[in-house]
Amino acid sequence: MQKRAFAANQQSVGVIDKWIAEIARGAGLDDRTAFAARLCIAELANNVIQHGRVTPDDQITVTIHPSRERLDIEFQDTATLGVLQDGLALAFRELGYRIHRDAKR
Repeated sequence: MQKRAFAANQQSVGVIDKWIAEIARGAGLDDRTAFAARLCIAELANNVIQHGRVTPDDQITVTIHPSRERLDIEFQDTATLGVLQDGLALAFRELGYRIHRDAKR
């Protein structure tokens, strides 16, 4: 398990993406699986930043449980109105990916 907290701002999205790519490579995941995980988390982070009531103190915390078959990812944010689009979660679930998101409301 690997866990990191990031500032809830646009600059962090690229840092999170690179971190996930690094973990996926280290776990030996195929490019499709790594891309899907990176895309999902980038979308979640962007939604929090663009649609949440983010303050300079808010954070995004990502926890990754890597295996050779997949990355189980937990996404947490401290934004007042964190958002997760149900359609996004459903689409990734149908592809066999699991995400867990928790936010303060």
